Amino acid sequence: MKTHLFSPVWKSMDELDHPAAGRTIVGFTVAPVGKQARHDLIVVAGAIEVAADDVRDAFVKVVADATAQVVTSTASLGSEAKAIKQSIAKDAKAAADRGDAAQVEGFIAEIDDVLRRPMEHAHALRLAEIVRDAIDDVVDFDVAPIEKSLVELNAALTEFQGVLTGLRSLRADAVKLVEHARSPAVQHKLREAGKEVAARSVITPAFAMELRQAHQQAVADLARLADLIAVVEGAAR
Repeated sequence: MKTHLFSPVWKSMDELDHPAAGRTIVGFTVAPVGKQARHDLIVVAGAIEVAADDVRDAFVKVVADATAQVVTSTASLGSEAKAIKQSIAKDAKAAADRGDAAQVEGFIAEIDDVLRRPMEHAHALRLAEIVRDAIDDVVDFDVAPIEKSLVELNAALTEFQGVLTGLRSLRADAVKLVEHARSPAVQHKLREAGKEVAARSVITPAFAMELRQAHQQAVADLARLADLIAVVEGAAR
């Protein structure tokens, strides 16, 4: 028996507390509507009579659609998280070791951008939560199929939250790398490396020639000194 109503106008508002039809979700009445009220709403509001099973199926679909969108969001977010993780492993550690905190902070900004991004499944999830909240108001159909769909939705949300947790963990690792890049030990290492580079930079070709000539002169002086020692030792005998 068709004791419920559906209206495309009500559907456009997601949820509505109608004075004659009662609570509606995605266009469907949650509770059955009296005969006279149904007649009036069909005439005045262009509503359509539907059965209780139709309402149940519609609510199951709302939750299933939310689950599908969460799964899609999880896959997309997981791919981004994997790419960021690989970049951090490949480039961020090396950047931190050379004191390039700015490059590591770039990875942090990328993670923050992903974490702040609006969820693609936000609206679908909101509708599913509305359905979850309405279960207690159902009086004329079995809500078990809806509850089963909600369990599947919860599992999908757990996986999505797991990816978010992984991203937050990557961010924490990147923050530690920034601290490493700015640590006294790394800065000291960079200063010492800078001194070595500076020392090398003053060794011009002309200076190198002077060093070579000085070395040759020292070798010649040592040879003469060796000859003199030999002469002195010979005279002593």
